[in-house]
Amino acid sequence: MQAEHGFAVEVLILPRFSEPVDRYAAHDVHQRVFDAAAGLDGVVVVDLLEHFAAVEADLRLFGRDPLHLNERGHRVMAEILVPRVLAHLPDHERP
Repeated sequence: MQAEHGFAVEVLILPRFSEPVDRYAAHDVHQRVFDAAAGLDGVVVVDLLEHFAAVEADLRLFGRDPLHLNERGHRVMAEILVPRVLAHLPDHERP
């Protein structure tokens, strides 16, 4: 269906913004998402924990609360996602 209709499927795992990376307690949840997607043709799973951790070791600095991004978190999320979205566009549609 992806090829027929021209779209890609990416499942993004957004971390909880509740603790520093070195004390992150939800790795098992991330693994369950990878396990659930295993074997699904054309589905790419991307764990955003490593992307946020590369910017700041304390995930709390990206969230208003453990589940919602603050302004900085939204900016980092855009920096992560925009290149991924642009990579799927045909050359003539890229800025």
